[in-house]
Amino acid sequence: MHLFTFDSDKRFLLVMFATLVVVASTFYFYVETKSELLARQKKDGRYIDFVETYADVKFDIVTLGSSHAERADLAGVAKFPLSAPFSLPTVMYIKAKLIVKAHPEVKVVYIEADDHLLFNGPVYSLDGLDSEQKRKSKLFEWGGAFIDSDNEAEIIFGKVSPSSQDKLLLIKDDVKPVILKRIITNIYKTLSTTTQPVSLDNSNADCTLADYPKQANLAQETYWSTRTDSERDRQANVVIAQHKLDQANPLDNTQALYFEKTIQYLRSHNIDVVLVHYPESPEFVAKKNPEGQKQYEHFLQSLVKKYHLRTVDMRGYTKYGDRFFDDQDHVDSHFQLFIGKALMQDYCANVAKIYP
Repeated sequence: MHLFTFDSDKRFLLVMFATLVVVASTFYFYVETKSELLARQKKDGRYIDFVETYADVKFDIVTLGSSHAERADLAGVAKFPLSAPFSLPTVMYIKAKLIVKAHPEVKVVYIEADDHLLFNGPVYSLDGLDSEQKRKSKLFEWGGAFIDSDNEAEIIFGKVSPSSQDKLLLIKDDVKPVILKRIITNIYKTLSTTTQPVSLDNSNADCTLADYPKQANLAQETYWSTRTDSERDRQANVVIAQHKLDQANPLDNTQALYFEKTIQYLRSHNIDVVLVHYPESPEFVAKKNPEGQKQYEHFLQSLVKKYHLRTVDMRGYTKYGDRFFDDQDHVDSHFQLFIGKALMQDYCANVAKIYP
């Protein structure tokens, strides 16, 4: 039997110590690289809902887009609105990847296709910004939680590394245990995950549409209807200028590219994609440049033809006038179910019948 000597004991202890240092250092640097991401995720209610709170819920529908898409309320169907302000196509694409990863049972994604997503306005452009400036942008603020180690995200926002306030040792003490717990849980899930068949059981959607209004009730005044003509004109001009919708500028190449990439990615995973045009006020629509609109329509029609997409077009709802709107390009909250009804009509006619 081999007996340990002083020298062998010392070598053994040194090897063990070195191994522990390597393991501890590796773990620390791994945590360090994940700390900013997890800090962002902890702050983002939409991410927490989509990935954690409703992890065991099977979604039939996802609405993807900006604040326009937020105004659609769907009743009687398992759905999750993954829409938020500043969710331009670059952010949509990142969220689309999470949809497939976290909820592969999703049957259909209703993607906002409004023109403001595709024009390069100064508020929404990432052009000319360095990585730090991009991380401080509104696009990153509203979509950063959904960015993991995806190389595509680095192409969009640059190298995402922990900023000083989000380094592990500088994170607030009450947050550190949460971050560490999530990292350990993620490691465990990665090591233990097995592929399970995805259930495509249909939800109990009421396709009689009994929960939806039959017509828009315009009896109530809204914020927009109480503004004077000059106030509405001034407010609409501000938003038009933000997106340069009054100019015959070409589409933003980056946003147009990622709009198509989002569609392509979802379709490659057998998810139905529907393009949705949400209503805007008559004052707002009248200020748009006709040549710019032609470019926009041509681009969308090329995608519809290429990917065999359906569309839900609610732009005709401008006919309801100022009492239908909360501001220049958002419907009033009283009409969220009325807007949702248009999506549900498409869902019941084209999706629900496939999964009886």
